[in-house]
Order: sequence, then C-alpha cells, then structure tokens
Amino acid sequence: AGTRDLEKTPNVLRAVLGEASAAASTAEEADAIAIIETNIDDMNPQLFGDVMERLLAAGALDVFLTPVQMKKNRPGTLLTILCERNAVDSLAELVLTHTTSFGVRVHEAQRRKLARDIVKVKTRFGEIEVKIGRLRGKIVSRSPEFESCKQAAAKFNVSVKEVCDEAVRCCGGRQRRSQTAATTSGGDSMIDKELLEILACPKCKANVKLEGEKIICTNPQCGLRYPIRDGIPVMLIDEAEKPPDK
Repeated sequence: AGTRDLEKTPNVLRAVLGEASAAASTAEEADAIAIIETNIDDMNPQLFGDVMERLLAAGALDVFLTPVQMKKNRPGTLLTILCERNAVDSLAELVLTHTTSFGVRVHEAQRRKLARDIVKVKTRFGEIEVKIGRLRGKIVSRSPEFESCKQAAAKFNVSVKEVCDEAVRCCGGRQRRSQTAATTSGGDSMIDKELLEILACPKCKANVKLEGEKIICTNPQCGLRYPIRDGIPVMLIDEAEKPPDK
C-alpha cells in the first residue's frame, strides 16, 4: 500500500476474496425492496389516512400502520412503507412534508414471491378476476380480487363474501380441481374440460377452446391465442398472439 513507513500503524491493505453463494429459495421469483419507517406520536390520527393514500398514489408497494409504545410511555404509531429502491427519496420526502416526523429509517429487504397470473372465471355473478399463485408450476394459492368481487356484490345485491366463495368454488378451490387441470396425453398438454368452461377471453368475453398448446378465443372477430405455461392458461391480453390471418 505504498512506500510510506508509518510509526504506529502498519502501512498495509487487506483484501478478502470470496464467492457469492446463491441463496436457496423455493419461491418462483426473488427481488429486493426498500423499507421506510418512522415512529410518530404527536400527529392528528385523522391525517394518517391522507398520508397513506398519497404514498400509494406516489408508487409505494404497500403502506401499513402499527401501534407502538414510545418514550415517556406515550402511545404512538409506526408508519411503514414498502417500495422499490429507486422510489425511496421521493417517498421519504413525502413522509417528511406530510407528517410530523423529523426523520425516517431506510433499509433493504429480500423478497421471495410466488409466480402469479390473473384469470377470469365465470360465476353466477358474472366474470370474477382470480389471482393464481404457482410454486414450481403447481397451483398453491387462489385469491379472488376484492374489487372485482365488490363490484359484482353491489350489482347482484349480495355480500362480498358470497361472491368470493363462489369465485373460489368455480376456480376449483373446494374440490382442488386444479390438481388435474393439466395432464399429459401422448406428450401433448391437455386442459381439464371444467377449467375451459369457466375461462373466457379477457378482451371480448367470448368462450375459449383448446387447440394444441394454445387457448383460442372462439369469437372469429377476435381469435386471440393465449399460451399455456406449466399447465396453466395465461389469460392476459398482452401475452396473447393474434390469429395467423390477422
């Protein structure tokens, strides 16, 4: 580290050479996010709702409040924001200008996530969006989208819970039909008939059919072709192919 001879300190440079080991993970996806936190004990609680709405509108992935006990035995609130790392500065500034906080803490966290798709299932309350979670190609989670259920519940004057239960039932949650949704026959993927009956083209709402390795919209004016991945139909317009003659 140079030729200078120091009287009390060795003039050396220490370096450590190593290899990064990939963290074992059973999830389909992994990424890193930032966490912004601050403790507040002197703000009008009515303002928290406005702050949460502003943070979410500004790009926060999630915002939540936790009751905490602070110094001098005062009850307070822990405001926590999950966000992408490149959004830290703007969201931290929003917290500092819209709350009584004098500072925030920022640190990173690793996430492990299921691969997910949004499918539309036919129910007696109309089409309901359901989020499908997959682990190594196997469906392990189904969750009806709340806003979709809420709109259907208002339209048919029933409870949101009833719509959610119906969506899960139609998606095969109770009978776990998803375990047989994909089978192999002569090397070609086959989709369960019951699953085809509840699927619909997200663009034109028409019925669909199976052709080879694609789910095909039966509407001749549309005809979009949706892929099948790991035995799961990917019913997303952005992922669909146009018919060959269009």
